[in-house]
Amino acid sequence: MLDSRTIFLTAVLIGLSFCVVTRGTEYLSIKAVLSMSPSEIEQHPPVLVRGVIIALGEGIATPSPKFGSLVLDDETGGIWVNINRAEQSALLETQRAALDRLEIGMEVEVTGRIARGAYAPVIIPISVSMTGRRHTLQAKVASLEQFLRGDDFLRLVEVQGVVQRVTEEANYGWLLQIETGLGYFLCRLPKREPYSPETLVDARLSVSGVAAASRNWRKEFVCPRLIVNHDSAVRILREPDDDPYQAKLVELTRLNAFSIEGTSLHRIRVQGIVTFADNLGDVFIQEKDFAVRVKSHDSPLLMPGDFIEAIGFVDSSGNVAQLNGAKIRVIGRRPIPAPVNLKFADILKSNEQLRLGIKTEVPGYDGIYAELTGTVLGHSFEVDRSRSYLQIDCSDAVSTITIVGRANPIAPGSVVSARGVVDLQYEGSLETSYYTPPSKLNLIVSGNAQINLLYGPPWWTVKRLLTALVGVVCFSSAVLIWIFSLKRTLKRKTQEIALEINLRHDAALEFQAALKERTRLAANLHDTLLQTLAGANYQLEACMRQLPESSSKQSLTTAQRIIQRGQSEIRGAVWTLRALPHIKRPFEESVHQVVKQSCADRACDISVAVELQYDHLADFVAGNLLLVIQESVINALRHANPSKIFIEVRTLPVDGNIQVRIQDDGQGFQVGEQANVTEGHFGIQGMKERVERLGGQFRIESQTQQGSTVIAVVPLSEFDELLDEL
Repeated sequence: MLDSRTIFLTAVLIGLSFCVVTRGTEYLSIKAVLSMSPSEIEQHPPVLVRGVIIALGEGIATPSPKFGSLVLDDETGGIWVNINRAEQSALLETQRAALDRLEIGMEVEVTGRIARGAYAPVIIPISVSMTGRRHTLQAKVASLEQFLRGDDFLRLVEVQGVVQRVTEEANYGWLLQIETGLGYFLCRLPKREPYSPETLVDARLSVSGVAAASRNWRKEFVCPRLIVNHDSAVRILREPDDDPYQAKLVELTRLNAFSIEGTSLHRIRVQGIVTFADNLGDVFIQEKDFAVRVKSHDSPLLMPGDFIEAIGFVDSSGNVAQLNGAKIRVIGRRPIPAPVNLKFADILKSNEQLRLGIKTEVPGYDGIYAELTGTVLGHSFEVDRSRSYLQIDCSDAVSTITIVGRANPIAPGSVVSARGVVDLQYEGSLETSYYTPPSKLNLIVSGNAQINLLYGPPWWTVKRLLTALVGVVCFSSAVLIWIFSLKRTLKRKTQEIALEINLRHDAALEFQAALKERTRLAANLHDTLLQTLAGANYQLEACMRQLPESSSKQSLTTAQRIIQRGQSEIRGAVWTLRALPHIKRPFEESVHQVVKQSCADRACDISVAVELQYDHLADFVAGNLLLVIQESVINALRHANPSKIFIEVRTLPVDGNIQVRIQDDGQGFQVGEQANVTEGHFGIQGMKERVERLGGQFRIESQTQQGSTVIAVVPLSEFDELLDEL
């Protein structure tokens, strides 16, 4: 429990605080209060103001007789007096019964403290006392520019406009959105007679009230909001039509076109064929080659092909006009317009011709029913899968297809054709007074039904290639035996040439002969076996087209896949024989080219470091080293499954020899236990022989699960350049 000393000190502090507020405090103008800096307001300084009550709570829209705030005006400005906060913090000394006697027009004195409000500074009252004087309030006709930018904050004003939307607002009643022609403001009215959406929407009103502010969660001004004090402050200058569908019928092409009367703030009526409807209020209608987007809050269930009539308000805040707040009714059915096959380049061309004055009219591409064809780059989904987004490459541009509704995933690489409504994206916003060029061509479609899969993704992906290898082992074995025979022939002829020349001269001649033989063998493979397999594949396709669905046809399909696998293997062999880059170039560039060709379809990080003291190597030396590098990289990728390969070519400082080192972090193997020539594997033996024919040394360092390193050291001779010229 608190002792008597603590209670005494607390009472003294409360008393001193009250004295500070009530004694020695001079009257401040409301303008002076509103002009305080944020740091001053954070100190909650005491204040004494005198002014006239111009609003109690939310006026006639206040949900209960007990208002929680009032607006005070002293001709220099207006300010909120927050009674609820004073009661919650137990600062308010004035009895609630006295507050309930307050009325609009009374002059009062308010003593309290200044605090931050939801938008502007407010007064937290300690006492509110009546002076006994009353004032007759007169609203001034607002300047729309000042009113819409918030300059008339908490002043009594009169504004005219057309009600374009009425929504039900919890705890208050109706919330009106009133368009002035320069912008809109909000107004709250109670949910009772004579106020209803039927009598208010499309009516032209004159409204008098206190100009409060509608703000966002960051306390930023959005638009004005009028607080109406009396029913008499709302005057209907023009009532809406009894039948809204008697509004003026306007062609879609004239939605917001030039008119001597200017743009109407009232509802207009349009007709068109529905080309898209998400049944959540977003509708596209089209007539001939012109389309308009319609936004509705109570749209009936619509289907493409419905011929509808829509009444709503023109919204020109975007790059193209649309109809907002629309009421829709179906009046029949009509054929959906034929889709236009669009290219983004054609749209840009038309736009540029219009900008340059070559044409005075271009097709209205926005919203029209169109067709796009392209290759799928990716397919992403929202969390609830109610929408998905398909990125496609249309050859001249990349477009996004928004699929409304659940859709099945479409694999990248597939070629699709989509039909939907055009959703053009523009560069920036309406920052230019001239034609804004579109920046992207997108499409909105309804579900998978509007997506036509023309071609599936390519079959020869890496994953499918590895899977298909299991099914063609037998055929591959036969091809490998034949290739083995060809390699033995190549080796025998190479040895015969080596017997006729000395070590390095032999190496040069043998290298040139080997290149020619590899080229001839590659051509023979391509022109004989590969063409034969292609003919067999064609005959199988002809047979399959003539056979009905049966187990025999399935067997033919399996045979066709086996032949296609063989074709792929032979193409790989031809590439290996022909893939050596031209050696009449810098050696470092040749190494990079070999690496690029060897790992074209493999996910592996390969780095190359070349540090040579020589600007040029003899062709037969460079060629043999390149073949060693090529064979090492291919072997590593094929058998070791590495993530990284490092290739180093450098000049040894001691003797000037060239050292080539190929290191990978793959599976590795025990040296001496690897597959050899007797098992049909010639890669390591071939590399060893190439290096030894150059008078060099060759070795392999490897352990299981620790990667492998291939090292070749070859000497250079001053006669190498002369041997190249022989």
